[in-house]
Amino acid sequence: MRYTNGNRFGMNCCIPCRRICPIPGPTGATGPTGATGPMGPMGIPGPMGPTGATGVAGATGATGPTGATGPMGPMGIPGPMGPTGATGVAGATGPTGATGLAGSIGPTGPTGAAGAPGATGPTGATGIAGARGATGPTGATGLDGAPGATGPTGATGPTGATGAPGGATGPTGPTGPTGATGLAGATGPTGPTGAAGDPGATGPTGAMGPTGAAGLDGATGATGPTGEAGATGPTGPTGPTGATGSIEPNPYNLYVQASAAPGGDGTQEAPFQTIEEALAVARPNGIVHVLPGTYPIAQQIAVSIPGLTIQGTAGSVILLQAPVVPFLCNGGDNTIDGLTMTSDNPYPVEFIQVAGDGNRILNCRIYGPDQAGDSSTWVVNRGFVTQGDATNLLVRNNVFHTLRQAAYLNPGSTGMILYNVVYNTRGYVVDQATFLFSGNSWGLPANAVDIALLAGTANGAPYDPLSALEASNSSATISDQR
Repeated sequence: MRYTNGNRFGMNCCIPCRRICPIPGPTGATGPTGATGPMGPMGIPGPMGPTGATGVAGATGATGPTGATGPMGPMGIPGPMGPTGATGVAGATGPTGATGLAGSIGPTGPTGAAGAPGATGPTGATGIAGARGATGPTGATGLDGAPGATGPTGATGPTGATGAPGGATGPTGPTGPTGATGLAGATGPTGPTGAAGDPGATGPTGAMGPTGAAGLDGATGATGPTGEAGATGPTGPTGPTGATGSIEPNPYNLYVQASAAPGGDGTQEAPFQTIEEALAVARPNGIVHVLPGTYPIAQQIAVSIPGLTIQGTAGSVILLQAPVVPFLCNGGDNTIDGLTMTSDNPYPVEFIQVAGDGNRILNCRIYGPDQAGDSSTWVVNRGFVTQGDATNLLVRNNVFHTLRQAAYLNPGSTGMILYNVVYNTRGYVVDQATFLFSGNSWGLPANAVDIALLAGTANGAPYDPLSALEASNSSATISDQR
């Protein structure tokens, strides 16, 4: 007879097997062990595989907005739950989404009979809680509180009873190949949870996360009914009209306009007709504004008020109509600025004569009518002439043309002549005067000479070296007669 035992080994028997071969007893239900170790050959049941280690409980997320609880490690047979470790420092609570603006309270009707106040607009549905502000970046996980002592491991559930052995254990046969893993026995009941350990000290609170976006405004509540308008009271009688105020002229700020009506007071609303009228009432350091128009001049205008400025505007033209010097500046610190000056005939006079200290000729355009022939034969008309006591004169940004001479600088006078344009003249004549020339330029028709230094004019600065004088004045043509 041939017999195959439980390990699938065959043997030849010469006597009835029943008397010699052990019959294996049934396998008992596996207790609540971890994964069952591989079954040994079914003779004497192999030793029970070791209980799988209890999966590590996932770390408790920092309480903030409660961080997602770390995934639970796979549960082996959980021992009794150890005490919860101290709660980590709560992550900063994500900012609470701003509460949606409360629906505006319906406006109170105008106080007549007080209209019933509009129903308070429903409080805007609390704005969808601003999407929970992105969980504020979980505040840096607070330092874990020291973990509480691990509670004692709950008693392992009882191992299912091992099936009773069928007969005497025979000698262990050679170990056969590992059989397929049997189905895991039912998990035994979880042992009771151990008492919670004392919580560790709470770590510091993490920083507050940013505030979530404001919720949408709630709908505006309905407007309450308007109360009835009270009756309009009768209109009171109109009071008498007060006397019309007048604008007082300012002697420090006077206006002149050639086309103005006679009898003006020098205000901008009622300007004088002539510059002479303004000079009669002007004050030191004041300004006379010459508005657009043509101003015929047949008598000299003496500017004798200290610090006075005669300020032209675009289109203000001084027209000389007699052989007189139009302007004599002798008040000291006088300024003639922005005027155009010419004449109806070539007169043998200058347009401006300067005496005293600190006077200025700025931004003017001064020219005479055309004269025939060589400029050496022209009537001696000039842009300006200095008296011997004229000191610290500033002549800047002017244009002089179609004149016998741009200027005649008399002995003893001093000053600066800067950034002017001169053409179709016989230039600046320096007669023993001391003037700094710089930045001046020359147009066409060209001057007979740009700068003439007459006999007796000092050598040295500011005229020598002549090469520097030429270079600093657009390659000026200089007649040195010293």
